[in-house]
Amino acid sequence: MIGLKTIRRKIFFTLGTSSAQGFTLLELLVVVIITSILTLIALPSMFRHVGKAREVEAKEGLSVFGFAQQGYHFENRTFASSYTDMGVALTPKYYQFSVQSSTPTATISNAVPENLGNDPYRAYSMGVYYEPQNGVFTIILCQSPYGNVISQAPSSSGGSCNNGGVNIQ
Repeated sequence: MIGLKTIRRKIFFTLGTSSAQGFTLLELLVVVIITSILTLIALPSMFRHVGKAREVEAKEGLSVFGFAQQGYHFENRTFASSYTDMGVALTPKYYQFSVQSSTPTATISNAVPENLGNDPYRAYSMGVYYEPQNGVFTIILCQSPYGNVISQAPSSSGGSCNNGGVNIQ
């Protein structure tokens, strides 16, 4: 029969050795701290990339509207004053599209983020211009800086973007 002294010795001997497998609380804490620091470093970059990916919606939408405006002008000798006149319908998720102005020789459309200034993506403005003397269409796409600023495409093909906008083509 095993005595109480023998059982105590086996328990204390087993507890005193470091043959148990696993991590200590300190090791787990160090891993959690390192993971948190790496996450804090990576998050701002990830949000910028998400914003740039969402800006593709604005560029694609304005591109569709620009080509539709050219087709409409070819048939009617004037630009459409709304997207429904052209028969174009988009279902944007992050941007609001609107025709800012429309004349027989120029039209300006805007793509403004739903939460302008709160989201990490920019507004865009596109001008489509028709030069009757040579029958050429020109497109200018203006990219706004970050923040609450909305750049406007120029009123003519020879102009430049206003409100700090950058001309991208």
